[in-house]
Amino acid sequence: MTVISLFEHSLKLELAISELENNQIGRECILAKPIFLEQTEYSFIDPFNNNGMNLFLVSCISMIMMLLGTIYGLFFIWVLLFGD
Repeated sequence: MTVISLFEHSLKLELAISELENNQIGRECILAKPIFLEQTEYSFIDPFNNNGMNLFLVSCISMIMMLLGTIYGLFFIWVLLFGD
């Protein structure tokens, strides 16, 4: 007899497996796999994420947009305050 299960890993699952082993079902006949795989932690130091987003490119574009906003913002304020 082979028992295959798909459950989230918990203490109740461990107790159920030990109960099956106590009922004359060997460990080699029991297969329990976790539903969710362990996720690796992402490093923000690496400019390339696993999802394809390039953090270095995003930071460069953000810096350019801030620079342009500062320059043109100053220009428009200067025009509004002092006219031509």
